[in-house]
Amino acid sequence: MYKRQAFARCLGEAKLPAQVIAPALAGWNKFLAVQLHLMDMGYRAAIEFDRGEFPVGFALFGRLRLVAGQRALTAAATPGETMESLLRRFFNYLPELRADCLRPVWHSHEKDDASWVEIYESYVPAPGGWRFLLNGRNAAYDGGFAAALRPNDTISIFPPGR
Repeated sequence: MYKRQAFARCLGEAKLPAQVIAPALAGWNKFLAVQLHLMDMGYRAAIEFDRGEFPVGFALFGRLRLVAGQRALTAAATPGETMESLLRRFFNYLPELRADCLRPVWHSHEKDDASWVEIYESYVPAPGGWRFLLNGRNAAYDGGFAAALRPNDTISIFPPGR
């Protein structure tokens, strides 16, 4: 509320006409609403990242360390959770890494009880040699992203050339 009052006071002190002030305040309110939404999404992603019963580590290499600002971090996983599910939570927690590591692919699913096809976005490792390892073994050859996680597993993410 304080910033909106300061902004409105600034507009008023500039002796701007009401036809300028009203849309400026409306735009400022929209901007603040978007910022609040982004903060809420980040908060929810952080809560979701820590939801689980046992620890699973993430080791980052190459430029991922620079972007994330850390070499490793730990998430909480639930029994039966797959590597794909935890990676989804990881990239929701650190979305700035998603564009580097993954490429979107679109899938469709026809529901038996509906007259339409449901289309959803999924991700695959980006071309060029991105590697995802589960406990030192390449996930592409060892169960893929459907591999179930166990306590104290480590997921390592390597950029091309590492």
